[in-house]
This record gives sequence, C-alpha cells and structure tokens, in this order.
Amino acid sequence: MSFTYLDDRSVYEERYDKTTVAICRDREEMVHKFLGARPALNSRGEAEADSGYYQYSLMYFHLVEEMAGERWQEREDTITKWMGEDEAKDRRLADAKPATIPYCRSCGEDSRDTASEHEVRRVCRTTGNGRSER
Repeated sequence: MSFTYLDDRSVYEERYDKTTVAICRDREEMVHKFLGARPALNSRGEAEADSGYYQYSLMYFHLVEEMAGERWQEREDTITKWMGEDEAKDRRLADAKPATIPYCRSCGEDSRDTASEHEVRRVCRTTGNGRSER
C-alpha cells in the first residue's frame, strides 16, 4: 500500500465548492440577522419606496453575491495550486531516504546503539534518552 496526497481533480473541486457554499451561507445569515428577512415586493412585483428592499439587495449583493463571484474567478487557480502542492508532497515522499544514523526525537542529535544480552537500546548522545528494541 502506498500513500499519496494527490487526489482526483473532482475531490479538490468538491472541497472548493463546499467551502464557497459555506462562506456564502454564513454571509447570507449575517445579512438576515442584520437586516431581517428580505422585504416583500408588492402585487406588481415592485419594491415599496420605504420597504428597505433596495438596502437589503445592496447589502446582499456586496456580502454574498460579490464573494461568490470572486470565489468563482479564483476557483481554477486555487484548485491547480492545491493539486500542485499535493503533487510536490508526493514527489518529496517518493524521493525520501531513511536516515542512515538514527537520531534523537527530543533534540535531533545522532543516537548511538548500546547492547546488552537481552536488548538493543538507542541512546541519545546528548540527553541520554533512549528506547529499547528487542
């Protein structure tokens, strides 16, 4: 089994789209909390002059629709960037080589092996910390 970071493009598209929807819904909720429900239009489909419909529409446009448009414009670039980052991680993982000398997880210094008849113990040269291997 090999582990890879890079997924199908559809996974990145779904992640981006879900994030966009969540952001827009949060902003829509802000508009509703601040201005209340969207004012109704009259029977002719027109807004009453004092209904606040225009204020609501302007606020909704700037907070929700404008953000959705910006996210749409940045979608391809962002998805391509994410895929490039994951591809680079995969390349680094594929090119990784194990350390030839074990090192201490606490301080990063080289460790040395000490042996007794029952166990081999890796001990840090600096801190003296170690772990046993049977």
